[in-house]
Parts: sequence; structure tokens; C-alpha cells
Amino acid sequence: MSSENTAELRKKGMDSLYKQCDSSLYEEAIGWIDEAARAGDADAWYVLGHCFSWGDGGVGFNKEKAYDCFLRGARGGSALAVLGALRAGLFDDTMRRESLYTVRECWNRVRSEADMGDEYAAWQVAETLEWGDLSRLTEEELNVLLPKEEEPEDGGETGKAEAGDTGESSESAGQGNPEPDGGEAAGNTDGTEFRKAADESAEGNAEDHLDESAEGNTADHLDESAEGNTADHLDESAGENSADGADGKAAETAADSAAAEKDTGLRIRRVITKPFPRFMIPEPRISMVYYSKAAEAGIVAAMEKIGKHCREGRLIPVDIEGFLLWARKCASLGNAWGLCEMGLYSREKGDDEAAFRYLEAAEIQGDPRAFYPLGMYYLEGKVTERDLDKAVSCLEKAGKMNDNRSFMALGNLFYQDILVERDDGKAFYWYSKAYGDGYGEAALALAHLYLRETEYQDNEKAVRLLEEAGAAVDPAVSSEANLMLGNIFRDGLTGIQDPVRAVYFYETGAKTGNPECMELAATMYYQGEDGLEPDYDKAFYWLNLCELNGTLQSCSKLATLYLEGWGCEANEERAKELFEKASRTEYDGYAFYMLGKIAEQNGTPEDLEYAVRMYDTAIDMGYSEASRRLSHFRKTIFGHWKVTR
Repeated sequence: MSSENTAELRKKGMDSLYKQCDSSLYEEAIGWIDEAARAGDADAWYVLGHCFSWGDGGVGFNKEKAYDCFLRGARGGSALAVLGALRAGLFDDTMRRESLYTVRECWNRVRSEADMGDEYAAWQVAETLEWGDLSRLTEEELNVLLPKEEEPEDGGETGKAEAGDTGESSESAGQGNPEPDGGEAAGNTDGTEFRKAADESAEGNAEDHLDESAEGNTADHLDESAEGNTADHLDESAGENSADGADGKAAETAADSAAAEKDTGLRIRRVITKPFPRFMIPEPRISMVYYSKAAEAGIVAAMEKIGKHCREGRLIPVDIEGFLLWARKCASLGNAWGLCEMGLYSREKGDDEAAFRYLEAAEIQGDPRAFYPLGMYYLEGKVTERDLDKAVSCLEKAGKMNDNRSFMALGNLFYQDILVERDDGKAFYWYSKAYGDGYGEAALALAHLYLRETEYQDNEKAVRLLEEAGAAVDPAVSSEANLMLGNIFRDGLTGIQDPVRAVYFYETGAKTGNPECMELAATMYYQGEDGLEPDYDKAFYWLNLCELNGTLQSCSKLATLYLEGWGCEANEERAKELFEKASRTEYDGYAFYMLGKIAEQNGTPEDLEYAVRMYDTAIDMGYSEASRRLSHFRKTIFGHWKVTR
């Protein structure tokens, strides 16, 4: 198979892998690329290495296979394979030695191809720049020609740069060893050329470059970039010899080196230095130019990358319109990221029908972010029929992907015994996951489970969890936790009743706005308990606050405080109003009894008649003290009531 045919076969396979999202076509695409590789296409080995490094094409992740493929490609002269190995963290000394080209030569070749319109080269250049692969290289061996007559007496130390030197070190090394007259020797890297490359690269106007790309002039700008960046390609011989075979390259290099030594009296020295001084490496944001090139040529992964950067604003300013543009393009091609992003965006904007469609497709394509919102749609039955099996399936998938939002949803689902059959074991599992992830609400839920009479019952653990939940920032969580703690110590669930601790927790919950805590604290202060003296001031404060908030459940206690002047100024009219309210809204025999007592004390025939009715009602409601009061009432011969002693 000719090299042209293998290149076409490789390109067909790459397009099937990276320009569409139908995974059923991936196996055939991998087959084409593998065939091209085994027919001698070095770049095909790069593609296979890329697949095994990042799981492309459904081949899975295999570091050993990836390394082998990259090494085969580097040996065969694939500049892409070297950069691909760098990106995957697999480039090592063996690959450095066995590669036909240095890293710098590989970079120059791939960037030149990208500038001339190769979308896959552009994609690799973008990845290399974004993640700083060139900057992370610590050292590379470079051939530097030095005049024999200028060899320093100290054993040749002059001109050497220590591992880890900056670009300035490279420059000084070059200036100390000038080229002889008669032209440049292959591999020369003197400081003047470094500076020239940096100056010409700086004239590329990166900011204008990005702006023009954003306005749709990417292709034109990249052409200009190709013209303006020739100084970056320091090893011109790499470009001139790109069409030669591996053997020819090696032979020519050896011949040139021998000729240089013979004709110019120079010798070859190995110098350790950084291959790319910092001033020679384009900034990471320049990667967006090359991502645009790749995206406009149809590479879906490049579209996704631009969309992410538009939203995150890491290399370019945040651009929501740009994000939506690329997300829609990705979604239209069936890309999981694009489908999920459009689903989440639609959900955020309240378009649940569109959100459901996008998320359903994203879930099929395998984006784990779709599991939780899709599960909630199935659970709530908003835009689709409620499907509890699918809801549980999606939420459990989200949980297994450590989407902590699903932990509480699943715990509640299995605990509440409303939509699915109660399962304390599953509830305990998911609540424990949520608790481990820092959800204060989960501590409260676990405490409920520990208090139930099941295999999980442990009152001491429940108290510890409730004390933790009681200090939560969320007032809903803390107030309920304090209410439960108050009940535990009031009722002695830990083995000992402790009214002092009980009222402490009730008041703590009351301060967060829990009306039940307010009234229970007031009741304990009103009645007093063993070890807790009555405190009418506090009782009045909390009961009155409940009444003002419209949450008072027992008006009779507050009415009694007003009637007796305990914790407040006595006010019989206010007391009567509250007793009457209690008689209308509560099943409270005491309220009827107190209304009768107030009327009896007034003593008019009408009041006594009213008092008898109130006492009768109190008796019917089981308030026995009313019977004693009523026993003193007698009717006169005129039919009026009077009180006898």
C-alpha cells in the first residue's frame, strides 16, 4: 500500500472517530487506522497511541499499549507521536533517543502543518500549548558545533548550560561559541537566533490574533500566523527533509555532521539545556487559535473545548453566547457534553421539556452529569410520566458517580415510605454517603434512623449527630435537630430525664425561629420541672412571641399569665380574649373553665348564666375542676343562678 493510500486510510479513520459521535462506527474506524499503521503510516501509530491514552474509539485506557504505539510512531518519523506522548506523560529517554527528530523539530513540523491547514495538527498544537507540555520538559540533548581552536582550557565547560537553565542560559552559551564564516551548520542554536525567534514571534500580536479568530477570521489569521512564525522553526533542515524517509534522514544527518567536522575544523559537543526557553513558547491562550482551526474543520472535541473555555473564562473572557453556539453545535452532532450542557442550560431557564429531551440523549451518550436531573424528572413526573424505576436507576447511577445531590434524594426516597417501599438499609447507606460528604441535613436524617426501633437503633449516636446538626448553618436543619434533642432529654430517651438540657435545646431551636421550640421552652418555664424552677418572664416572652407570629397553639397559658400578671402587667380583658380564642380554636376544657370563673367573679345574673354554660362545657371536655365549681350554683325560685358556699 502506497504512503498516499495509507494516509487516506488513516484520515478516513480519524474523521470517523473525531468528526461524528456515533459510537457504532468506532470499531471500523479503529480498524482502518490499525491497517494504515501496520502498512507503515507512522502518524497512524500516533492516532492509536492517542486512543489508548484517552480512551478514544471505545478502546479503553491502556498505558502500555499507548506507549508502544507512540514509540513506533516516533521511530517512524511521526512528529505528532512525540507531541502526543508528551501530552500523555509517556515521553521518556528511550523515546527521546529513538525518535527520528528532536522535540523541537517535532514541534516546528506539527505547528507548520497546523498553520498550513491540517486540522489534526492544529488540534495537537492546541493541546500542547494549553497544558504547557513544552514548558514541562526539563532537558533535551542538542548538537552544538564549536570551533576546536576555541575550546576552553577548563575542559570544555564554557558554553554548557546546567539542567533547568532558563532561556538566557541558552543565549549565553550560543554567544560564547559563534558560527564560523560560511553559513550555519545543521543543529545550530545560538542565542542570536533564539532572540530573533522570540522577537518575530512576539510580533504575532496574540491578542489581535484571538480577537480576529472570534470574529470569524480564523482561517485568514492562521495564514498570517504561518507567515509570521517562520522564525519559530529554528531547525529549517527539519522542514526541508520532512518528505525524506527515516533512513535518509539519519544518513544525511550523519553525513552533514562528518562534513562539518572535516571542513570547518569543528567538533560535535552534546550540551544539556532546556529545549524551549520560556520566551520561545507561545502563551497557552494562543491554543484557542488552533482549537478554532480544528473546530471549524469539524473536530467535535475541539468544539467542546472552545465551548468549555467560553463558559469558564480560563484562557479567554467568559462568552455565554459563544458557549451556547458551540454547545448547540456539539449537541447537534450527538456529543454528550453538548447535549448535557444544553439540557442543564434549558433546565436553568425553566424550559423543562427541552431540558428533558437533551438530558435523556446525554444520558444515553454516557454523560454522568445528566443522571441526577434526569432522575428527578422521572421522580417528579413533570414533563414525563412518573417512572420510579427509571428515577431510582438514574439517581443510583449519579450516586455511584459521587454526585452528592443524589445521596439525600435517594436516602429520602427509601426512608419516607411514600413513593417506594421503605428500606432502612438503603436509606442508611445513602444518608451515610451524604453525611460523609458534609451534608448537615444527613446528620439529622441518620439520627432519625438511629432513634428508630430497628437494627440500627443507637440513641447515643443519635444524640451526637443531632448535636452536630444543631450547629448547622441551615436554620431548618439546626432548629429541627434542637427540637429533637429537647424531646430526647425531656422524655429521658438516653435513660435519664434532664429538663435543664431539654429547655436549653428548646431555647436554642427557638432562637433559630422554630415555633414549636418556642412554645415548648415556654411551657417548661411556665410549669417548672424537677431541677427547673418556673420562670414566668421567659414563659411570657416566648408565648407572646408565638402569639405575635401567629403560631401559638395553646392560648390558655398566655391568657393565664395576663390574668395573673405573671411575667407581664395584669390584663383581664386581654386574658379573656385569649381564653375565648382558645375556646374557639382548641379542644381546651381549661379555657372554658377559666371563662366561667371570670364570669362568676363578675357576679351579675348574666355573668352567672354564662359561667354555668362554660362550666358545663368544660365538664363535657373532661375538665373535672369545673364540676366542683358548678356544685356551688343553685337556681332561685325566679329561675336565676346564684352561688352558695
